[in-house]
Amino acid sequence: MNNSTVAVARGCMYVFSGQSGLQITNTLFEFNFEERSWRRISPHEGGLLRGHPPARRYGHNMVAHDRFLYVYGGASDSCLPNDLYSFDLDS
Repeated sequence: MNNSTVAVARGCMYVFSGQSGLQITNTLFEFNFEERSWRRISPHEGGLLRGHPPARRYGHNMVAHDRFLYVYGGASDSCLPNDLYSFDLDS
């Protein structure tokens, strides 16, 4: 997977989106360091994200701050979105 972003928060590493060959995704994965396990997180799991999930993209940024993961920008198909999404880790 290329062009994905990584942020670490609360004992876990989060990987969002990216590109694998010609396939571009909008998937969020969590790696739990203590359990040494991966899981795919649905955008609407437990209220993690309100509204529509981010469009599939690559070349974006993601940071962890307080209880949120923020995803911004990147490239999506033939556009350069300047939207900001937040994933609530307390949900």
